[in-house]
Amino acid sequence: MWTCRDGGTLQEAIERCKEYGLTFDAVNSNPPSQTSYLRNQLEKGNVFSTRKIYADLYVDDKSPGSIDFFLKIDVKKTCANYEKR
Repeated sequence: MWTCRDGGTLQEAIERCKEYGLTFDAVNSNPPSQTSYLRNQLEKGNVFSTRKIYADLYVDDKSPGSIDFFLKIDVKKTCANYEKR
């Protein structure tokens, strides 16, 4: 999850997501697998920015209708389909 929230509001967002069965590999940082890949590339001399956000689904809570759309997604089915790839 990548968010502008921090402190108490960040923790509140994480807990709220858990109520919907959502957990994250990382919060406001790259997941460990991406960090490991980038470190490996740096050791090979391939230097590039690591600030890019990688995700399979983007939800902007400020975009009209985005939250309603997101809440209609069958997360378990979506995740199961992802694991089959």
